Amino acid sequence: LTAALADRRSVELSELCSLAITFSAERSTAWMQRWREVAPSLLQLSSHLAASAPLQELVLTDLRSADILTSILRSCSRQLRVCRASLIGPESRRQPLELPSTGLPVLECFMIRHRDFCEQRASRQERLTVFAAPLLACLNSVRRP
Repeated sequence: LTAALADRRSVELSELCSLAITFSAERSTAWMQRWREVAPSLLQLSSHLAASAPLQELVLTDLRSADILTSILRSCSRQLRVCRASLIGPESRRQPLELPSTGLPVLECFMIRHRDFCEQRASRQERLTVFAAPLLACLNSVRRP
């Protein structure tokens, strides 16, 4: 994925309706370094999705940054029907999750979960934060059954 995103000509997303990415949940310096190498490409992915993909379903497992989810939600807010994401570790709480202020008009299912590494002390665990106004806009935009 990283190499394909670097060469825009090799990425064809015009028919991508669903995307699922699972990241390692291992807590190590090596995996954290790998995450830092991959994160800029994931931010690029959101611009590719906005430009050409009719993404309707998104599943991101064990993200270490709310910024990635924020970026993809902004890019795909008009057509996203299903979003399931889990964030892991203290890095994912550095910035609040920012939902699109315009809402998610066709959203049918939205699940965000945060967890810490199992060996992390409870006293050091904080909660994921979400800005209230965009959250309310998203909740108000959800289609009623």
